[in-house]
Amino acid sequence: ADALAAIAEALRGTGEALAARREAPEIASALAALERYAAAMDGFRQAQSTLELSASEAERIFALSFALTQLRDNLRDLTVRASDFTRRAPTAA
Repeated sequence: ADALAAIAEALRGTGEALAARREAPEIASALAALERYAAAMDGFRQAQSTLELSASEAERIFALSFALTQLRDNLRDLTVRASDFTRRAPTAA
């Protein structure tokens, strides 16, 4: 629940920053939450826990892992692009 809230706040804050043409917010808490998940998945893989699962169950776990990794990368990229946009955007006179 904390990870979801941190990710939602990062997305909401970035959207608000773009609309107001101000610097994008810090997303460290969202990235940290996604990194904790990635670390847990690495531990899960190293323990070979997926060997006890059906192919379908293992597939869902790896699909979720891939999706969250993509979300982390896309969130980083969005923040960089939003910062680039706000630096180039003309200021109101």
